[in-house]
Amino acid sequence: MRAFAGLCAMLDSAASHDARLRAWRRYLAQAAPRDAAWALHLLLGHTPRRMATSADLRAAARDCALDDWLLEACLQRSGDLAETLALVLPLPQRPLELGLAEWMEEHWPSLQGTAPAHRPDRWRAWLLELAPQSRWVVLRLLSGGWRPAMAATTLQDGLAAHADLSRAVVAQRLLSWADSKHTPDARSFLALLAPMHSPDRTAGEPYPPALASTLAGLSPALGPIDDWLVSWRFDAVPAQLVRRRGNSWLWLEGPELVNDRLPDLVSASAWLPDGTVIEGSLQILSDLRPTDAGPLRALLRRRPGARPGQGGLRLRWLAHDLLEWRGEDLRAMDFDQRRDRLTSLWSDASRPAEFVLDEPLMPGHWDALAGWHAAGRASGARGMVLRRRRVPGDPDAAADLWHWPLPPMRIQGVLIHAQVGPGGAAGQLVSCSLALWSRLPKDANEAAAALDAGPLDEGADVDRLHLVPFAKIDAGQDHDQNAALADCVRATTVDRSGPVRILRPSLVCTVAFDHLQTSGRHRCGIALLGARIECLQPDRPIADAGHLAELRAHLVAPVAPVVQGPVDPGKPG
Repeated sequence: MRAFAGLCAMLDSAASHDARLRAWRRYLAQAAPRDAAWALHLLLGHTPRRMATSADLRAAARDCALDDWLLEACLQRSGDLAETLALVLPLPQRPLELGLAEWMEEHWPSLQGTAPAHRPDRWRAWLLELAPQSRWVVLRLLSGGWRPAMAATTLQDGLAAHADLSRAVVAQRLLSWADSKHTPDARSFLALLAPMHSPDRTAGEPYPPALASTLAGLSPALGPIDDWLVSWRFDAVPAQLVRRRGNSWLWLEGPELVNDRLPDLVSASAWLPDGTVIEGSLQILSDLRPTDAGPLRALLRRRPGARPGQGGLRLRWLAHDLLEWRGEDLRAMDFDQRRDRLTSLWSDASRPAEFVLDEPLMPGHWDALAGWHAAGRASGARGMVLRRRRVPGDPDAAADLWHWPLPPMRIQGVLIHAQVGPGGAAGQLVSCSLALWSRLPKDANEAAAALDAGPLDEGADVDRLHLVPFAKIDAGQDHDQNAALADCVRATTVDRSGPVRILRPSLVCTVAFDHLQTSGRHRCGIALLGARIECLQPDRPIADAGHLAELRAHLVAPVAPVVQGPVDPGKPG
């Protein structure tokens, strides 16, 4: 348990993917297969049944002669009740040394068999025999607060490096581990890491994804427009669909296998012949039109073992390119030839309705395409994709795949909250919250009076000028910008709530975003997609920040193309 607790502490404090990967590989190198199997089971998101409530944890803290006011002060500092209790309990004279597998296979079942009224006495006795790090892990498991601090792809990378396998092979083998009823043991863990002996094990492996270059604008280097196939790019999740040896595999970029999360779509792909690999994307439909893919991404992020299905979402698979046909790799072939084969495949009468072929635009000349691109925001699109029809003979010719994004929208927001990292990442900026004025201030004096009045209390006059939160943005990669933000946070913090710093509004930031949509979960009624802090404007007065009406003006009813049918060359989509 101590080794696993140490791993969890390192994962919780790590600030990068590489740091988490190194910690996971170190654990795998020294852990017994039985313990490593349980560690993998828990890190995949499988949570044991809850055995303790928050009231039970608070009662345990009071039994340590910890007054309520002191407990609340500790909670404000740590932000986590389980961590607080783990630290305030007296240290054991001789910590109990048991492996993770012994805890999960022997101690946990014995607690489940104990009457609920007597469980707190039992787990409190356990805690007094454990070191603080181990207590924290046990308390999180007991209280239902267990959340894996590592992405599934990082888990797969560590296992693949440890066993000298590809991530795609590990992802395929992990499909059986996605079931919450799977019992981890040394035998299944060693089978997961077994060396390759048969080519059948790589049947579902995808091709490396095609990487699109970003097109800043049209250029003569692109050549004639007839050399390109152009289509709209909507909000979607890129994926590859692999059909080989009577089975189907659905891969996201990474690669990340999502068969367990979209089983209906995977089953529906059985109409494809063996030896077929298609590059495409997953979209959500609303009234037969593509819409925001945020709910789909949330579904794809759900923990393994959750109830399978599409969560009520209406999905479609949009095919872009045919990479393999009848077992033959077609990637060296001209795109026009691959497209012809894909079109022929899509004429199959047995094709389910949710499998759709990407419809090209037919502008005729570059000026028409530029006009459609300028009006693309009204169509609900995110940009355009340009694919070269034939492989050029000139090595200096433009790339074969381009993404031409729409220009971002912008608004001026006021920094009001900041969140810093826990543990070893304490003080590092994690995210920032920004706000807009509820309406346009009359002048600087009214804005100053609104700041003095503070946030709008429940039941107060909603017409009073006040700041409304509208975006929570993760810290970016710009070191200088992050340093300036951290300086502002330190200088303007007026209160704290766990890791959150409440700031005195003083800094205006330019927020760029790619798309927005109405939302009932956000106080401003709008959710921003792709939001990032573009620049800081310390010299700009707070009264000059944006307001809600300015943000709502960016909302345009999308006129996206229908699912199937020819594209009208006279308008976008």
